[in-house]
Amino acid sequence: MFSILRNCVSPVPKIFTLALQVFVAVATNPDLKMHISTQIGVFVEEVFKRILDSGNSSFQHKHRVLQVFYKLCTDATTSLDLFKEYDCSVTEGNVFEGSITTLAKIAQGGIQKSGAGDLQPEQEAKLRMLALESLVTLTGSMVELSNRQAAEQSSGGGEKSTEESSDGKGNDPTTASCSAGESDSGGGSPRNSTITANGSARSSAIVAKARKSELEAGVRKFNMKPKRGVEYFVARGFCENDPADVARLLKRTRGLDKTAFGDYLGEDEPFNLQVMYALVDSHDFDGMDLVSALREFLEDFRLPGESQKIDRMMEKFAEHYCKQNPDIYANADCAYILSFSLIMLNTDLHSSQVKNKMSLDDFKRNNRGINDGADVPSEHLEFLYNEIKNKPFSLDEDEDLKLKLASQQRSAMQPSRRFELFIKETESIVEKSREMLSRRPEDMGGVQDPQEYLGPMFEVMWGSILGTLSQLMNSEEESVEVVEWCVEGLKHSVKLCARFEMDTERECFVAMLAKYTGLMRSPFEAPASAKNIMCIKALLSLANSETDGGDVVLGHSWKHVLLMASQIDRLALLASRAKSDYVYFTNPSGASEPQRHARPSMMGVMFATHSSSSSTAPHLATQWVGTGVSVMMKQPEEPSEAEIDASKEVVEGHPEIVPATDAIFQRSTKLSNGEIIVFVEELCNLSSAELAVVDNPRVFCLQKLVEVADVNMSNRIRLVWSRIWRVLSAHFAQVAQSKNQQLSMYAIDSLRQLALKFLQKDELSNYHFQVEFLRPFEAVMGSQESSREVKELILSIMESFVASDVTRSNMKSGWKSVFHVLLLAATSGGDKTVVEMGMRIVTTLRESYFDTVCVENMREYVRVLVGFAQCREGGLEISMKAMQYLQDCIDYLADPDNQLPPVQMSYQQGLLSGGTPQSSSVALPTTASPGRRETALSAGPQQQPALHWFP
Repeated sequence: MFSILRNCVSPVPKIFTLALQVFVAVATNPDLKMHISTQIGVFVEEVFKRILDSGNSSFQHKHRVLQVFYKLCTDATTSLDLFKEYDCSVTEGNVFEGSITTLAKIAQGGIQKSGAGDLQPEQEAKLRMLALESLVTLTGSMVELSNRQAAEQSSGGGEKSTEESSDGKGNDPTTASCSAGESDSGGGSPRNSTITANGSARSSAIVAKARKSELEAGVRKFNMKPKRGVEYFVARGFCENDPADVARLLKRTRGLDKTAFGDYLGEDEPFNLQVMYALVDSHDFDGMDLVSALREFLEDFRLPGESQKIDRMMEKFAEHYCKQNPDIYANADCAYILSFSLIMLNTDLHSSQVKNKMSLDDFKRNNRGINDGADVPSEHLEFLYNEIKNKPFSLDEDEDLKLKLASQQRSAMQPSRRFELFIKETESIVEKSREMLSRRPEDMGGVQDPQEYLGPMFEVMWGSILGTLSQLMNSEEESVEVVEWCVEGLKHSVKLCARFEMDTERECFVAMLAKYTGLMRSPFEAPASAKNIMCIKALLSLANSETDGGDVVLGHSWKHVLLMASQIDRLALLASRAKSDYVYFTNPSGASEPQRHARPSMMGVMFATHSSSSSTAPHLATQWVGTGVSVMMKQPEEPSEAEIDASKEVVEGHPEIVPATDAIFQRSTKLSNGEIIVFVEELCNLSSAELAVVDNPRVFCLQKLVEVADVNMSNRIRLVWSRIWRVLSAHFAQVAQSKNQQLSMYAIDSLRQLALKFLQKDELSNYHFQVEFLRPFEAVMGSQESSREVKELILSIMESFVASDVTRSNMKSGWKSVFHVLLLAATSGGDKTVVEMGMRIVTTLRESYFDTVCVENMREYVRVLVGFAQCREGGLEISMKAMQYLQDCIDYLADPDNQLPPVQMSYQQGLLSGGTPQSSSVALPTTASPGRRETALSAGPQQQPALHWFP
């Protein structure tokens, strides 16, 4: 591998091209890759990344290296190996994260900032494009690998039933949170572990990465204040409170500021001194000359500026050196003086601020008689002098910085100078890489369970991906090809976020796609760009992928898709020159208060409309603040020709858009039980926002709510449907109580249509699904905001239920709601027409269905009669009729031959037991006939318990 590495940095194009091809062939071959998986990181970090970051490397070299990255990105397992062996290890650098950062920087145009100022625009464009392709290809290969692994696990372990695996909110009951270690104010907070049903877990990868994040937080603390950093390391268990252990940790930990490290070692504190002693003792100087030993020692830290600190370090260094090399100098004092002298010589020879450099004779003169009174051999001093002259003491980062600064000025340099800088840079690359390759084992085993690492891996890279795609999408100068790759990257990212339950991240990517659909403009007069159309199709593709049971879970990001669907519908209306919703649903003047006088044709108003409505609840509408809903809804009454033409270009120029939008709602039956709840919630929220715009309400979402409810009603088990309806009914009830009478009545009629379909299903005894379904009618009927026309419409619906053989035969618990609506008609303060209409329904029940309906629901029936008997709005005639019906009930209940249904049996037993009236009895209205009242109260003992039935 070292031979390949050395040729990869060759300045000859043919040589480095062949070397890179050989590397790719080995790295992508499954049989060969397993033997060098841990060494690939050395190539990536020390060779490829440095060539890309270098301002001295040529365009050809950069382009070839990016081609290597692209090839590696086509197989996600290679990146997984890098992530596991480096980014999840506390002893290694973040190779994978660094590679993603470099690719993102190049894709965003940062290649020029690195000093590559001589690149031609077309060359820079090629590099940026290749970097973008690499990033997007990697996300795509991660999606493919994740899907493949999920399919294998599903087929191998089987799947749980829907009810067992979902809590109805899209959550898996087997999900467990695994704390990966406390997070500090400088480190990232680890994401909770998701334990899947088949036992595979992301926990080990999350714990490893979280541990790495804790270490990085400690590094930041150390760089700001070394003492606090060491305390943090000890507290988090990275080392013991032992000088030797602290020294080992500081020596091997990447990212420590070398200046802070040197200052910490030079402090005149007992613990600091012991750490410095332990660090010196950890070196093996046996057989090394003084310069080499000192150079190795000074690689760990930067010498502090204070002479006392340097003195303490050199004193310990000389002692340890002489202990391991006793025959070179007479005593440690000689090594100590020479060490100090070499440091001064290094500064003198290589500092630009020193004009008169120290000569060899000066160096010899300064070191006379230091070897226990004798001179150090002249040849030895000359050797030491030349070593420092030819190669100064310098940290690797200092050399890299010098080369970088030199490369930034290379636009004014001759090609020969740039070539010289590159050769010098490659020498450093080869030397460091050789050392690292020698320390790396051939194989560390690779990733056994890719699913375990894919999630944490994407958590590391999503920020760079988002930033890159955002910058490129925001630019108006990028080519269509660049936009296509960006949109593809956004789609892949959404899928990965959905797979690994990264809700916040998913929201960012979906919101970006929604932003660049361009549908949020108002008025929509400018033609849609290719970028806009691609984003629209991408969002529709993601949405329909989920409704087809695909690998996408949008969660609360559905709001962006639904908002886009609403705007597409608006464009379709504009393109067809159809009337907007506000024409049908604008609140007429004076309609802010319930209309209680003129009586327009209710059904004429209802069926003249073409779509549906939504609530104006402000607390729901506020959830859409910032999405531009109110701006988009406030359209001029007459759209301009430019807006109509722009709408036609979208709708008619891309005829697949509207059907794909409609398919989202039709295919909602394929959403998971948890996801359909979220889908309906977001649709209700958007419906509220649409209707919050008083001067231009839109009813698209309410229409789609009816559609979604209709298709899901027969495709969901009762438990799931009841959860869906709980959300829907609250919204419909809110809309039905709107001060906008047209909206209110349309919402009620929508409920009627759904109720008719729902009541076609039979209900088993002791269940109450029908009651829950019909409850919105009760809420609206009892509301003080409901107008007379609205209440009449509800009563007409109840009357149709009574008259229909199908609904009447299937009605079970729903009769409680019907009777409650009738009771509210008598008691909610309605006018006479409402009371009369309610009494007409009661009369129909009494005369035609007493034995089948009234007897089965005797308690509710009697309460209704009492309500009408006490109702003043209906007049004496209605009260007397109610009294008559009550007496009929008393006579029926008093007859021992009449048996009530089992659910009413307790009342029948109370009746036949001869008990006395309870305090719950209610006196009948004084408008009743005195004789009739006397008969009821003075009857024999067997009739007295009938008073139990007066609620």
